[in-house]
Amino acid sequence: MRITNCLLIKTMSALFFAVLLPCLAAGCLLGDDIENLRIKAGKPSDNPAIPEFIVPGNDLKSDLDWLFANAVSGGFYTIEIRNDESINGSYLYFDGKTVHITLKGDNLERIITINDKNTMFNIGQGVTLSLDKNITLAGNIANSGSLVRVGEGGSLNLRTGSKITGNATEADGGGVCVIGGVIYINGGTITGNTSANNGGGVYIEDGNFTMLSGEISANSAVRGGGVYVSFIDNDDGIFNKTGGIIYGTGVSGIGNNASLEGSAAYLISSKLTDIFLHRNSTLSGTDTINYFNSNGNNTGWE
Repeated sequence: MRITNCLLIKTMSALFFAVLLPCLAAGCLLGDDIENLRIKAGKPSDNPAIPEFIVPGNDLKSDLDWLFANAVSGGFYTIEIRNDESINGSYLYFDGKTVHITLKGDNLERIITINDKNTMFNIGQGVTLSLDKNITLAGNIANSGSLVRVGEGGSLNLRTGSKITGNATEADGGGVCVIGGVIYINGGTITGNTSANNGGGVYIEDGNFTMLSGEISANSAVRGGGVYVSFIDNDDGIFNKTGGIIYGTGVSGIGNNASLEGSAAYLISSKLTDIFLHRNSTLSGTDTINYFNSNGNNTGWE
């Protein structure tokens, strides 16, 4: 009996190492290969945390609903827009998770229009929204707020081929309002927006503005037709423009306009070092950038 048991154990061990173990290993490899093929093909993966995960959905609303239900911290998600769409305003916040969302069109320009009189995308803490190629956000000519709002800890990226346009509001920031957040413009256009107060194109309050390329044009406000920047409460705010075009009133048809001051940009700060503004040929049109310190003195601009 002992000999029989010993032979049985040896036989089972041999079968495990000769047959079962290689199969298990092959199964793991096969699973990895399937996952890699999904990623390379640009198809949705079973793991929503992988970079550039393409959100499954039939339209933007269902894509956003899927994100609210499934997004994980550290995830990079791409929403592909295949038709012109209209949506109600949405608050992009994921309970403190760090979530990156990219909107991009297919081979044609895709226009997303706001249905109601609210901010289309209110970007909360930990969320980065990137507008990629062939995406246009279109506002309301009698809106209650900015078309896009970026709160503290949120970020908005504009890339080549994106546009924010057609929004008019009584509030600060016709196109974009940034309160303690970040706007990063590396391509894209902010045009044709109006504020009955400050910042026709972009309003910045104690946040960070960086412009490497792109265009801010044909916006209007009382102060800061193109951009209005205030760094009174936060000395860490940054206005850094090294490229792109912010038009002044001297360019017919595309110039920004301010009824009082700063048709291109109006900057106010508690100290001079808050402002990093590089004057170059891309500040086009009349020299209408006003920079005031906290004492109300017009210090000019670099």
